[in-house]
Amino acid sequence: MKLKFKLKNKITVAGVDTDVVELREPTTRDVRELGYPFTFNQDGTLDMNMKSIGKYIVRLSNLSDGDVDKLSIGEFNEISMELFTFLGNQMGNTQATASVN
Repeated sequence: MKLKFKLKNKITVAGVDTDVVELREPTTRDVRELGYPFTFNQDGTLDMNMKSIGKYIVRLSNLSDGDVDKLSIGEFNEISMELFTFLGNQMGNTQATASVN
């Protein structure tokens, strides 16, 4: 499974202008090495670690750290929520609400 995101504005990735970011499905190895980019609180809310999410985006796509920084906040948040949904489904818990830190 791949997650595909259409960007509002093109960014240059490896010398090529693109308006699409594709992320491959995370593997167990990815999670073991990077950890989960979010934690569930006792009250059912969710804390998302944006630094960790950035590392996931770099690992799962063809973007570099610098390319991730070119994304708009809205695009970064959209990708973050999709990553949460995917990993949350794998954990069997998608009932949490998100807060960003």
